[in-house]
Amino acid sequence: MAIREKYTERRDPPLTITLPGRSYEPVMLADAGYERIAVGLMILRRNQSEGIEVLMGKHRGSERSEEESGRWSWLAETVYPSELHGNIAHVLARLVPEEMDRGLVDLQLLGRDDSIQEVDLVKEGRRHMVPIYVFATSQDLAGPLGESEEIEELGWFPLEPLIAGQVDESNPVREFTVSGFQQLAEKGVFHPTRFPTSAVVIPPEFQVNGYKDSRSADLTKFRSK
Repeated sequence: MAIREKYTERRDPPLTITLPGRSYEPVMLADAGYERIAVGLMILRRNQSEGIEVLMGKHRGSERSEEESGRWSWLAETVYPSELHGNIAHVLARLVPEEMDRGLVDLQLLGRDDSIQEVDLVKEGRRHMVPIYVFATSQDLAGPLGESEEIEELGWFPLEPLIAGQVDESNPVREFTVSGFQQLAEKGVFHPTRFPTSAVVIPPEFQVNGYKDSRSADLTKFRSK
């Protein structure tokens, strides 16, 4: 009897991925107990010791919210009502110029097919559903920002202490920051084998950075119960 060697096809990861997106149904989110929806951006890099660092932004002083003033976190934007039924990649195209003083096409990003990860966060007493884009880059994006209304500076921080909840008191973080890192760590997002390696291609429809001045989306009005 002939012995057949079992053969498993080896597939290399894709060289490029298009900008991933996702759509959300506001009624479903509201019925699940969410009061707001926001989109986050988490950019990683490897340092010289092969450790992972994360880019965070320091919020300017604000009378609107003491919770955010002078505190660091990964970048995020609240979704507008007009964006609820659309692809959240459009929100990312708005988030980058508002929070980073540059366009989405100015970033050299690496990603994975599963670049969007969801976390469940509480900000100032309100429960938020936050889909977070997890990308990597070799660009040095740190430094002060002159035009951003909310973020005064970008900086790189070691990831492991943040996951462990070890926060430098001289660089305080926002109330949801550690929880977000811990939830992603539990999902295995930061495992070395899942470090983003595929170049992200920005489709033409996301290369124009639009800005709409509107109130943030309140999902509680969508509850069906």
